[in-house]
Amino acid sequence: MADETIADTNSAVTEIKNAGPAGDKPKASATRKARVSKKKKAEEKPAVVAPKVTSKSVIASNADTTEPAASKRKKYTPAQRTSILASIEKTIKDGATTLKAALQQFEVSEQTYYNWKNAVGKASSTPASKNTGDDLTTLVALEAENLKLRKALADKLRAENAELRKRLGNI
Repeated sequence: MADETIADTNSAVTEIKNAGPAGDKPKASATRKARVSKKKKAEEKPAVVAPKVTSKSVIASNADTTEPAASKRKKYTPAQRTSILASIEKTIKDGATTLKAALQQFEVSEQTYYNWKNAVGKASSTPASKNTGDDLTTLVALEAENLKLRKALADKLRAENAELRKRLGNI
């Protein structure tokens, strides 16, 4: 019985020795078909090398062709923004053109238009954006109205007081 267990252990050892280490086989990076298809793709598509572009060559190429240059991002001052918004509103108000057509005419995107419109709305709601001259005239008008209301209230109270004195004196 002891011999049988030793024999079983020895056979297992010989099997392991025959199997060899796992790292002996070199692993292929890709299958043969994949390698061939990569080679074909490389042969079919030649490498495209873009020419070096300088500012002088861009100016020269734009002068030769009728195509416009790539549009640059335009920056507008707040005064320009308000004038563009007013022009767009005037164009739309007639009803002859749509908002999209008006925006294309003035070369402004919809998102920019709505951002500008919201900014103007927020600025007009804050009291700091009003002129000080307008504030002064408004304040003077309010003070004058306040004075009129105080006089009217005082006259009404005097009349009521006089009526109450008459009633008290008759009792």
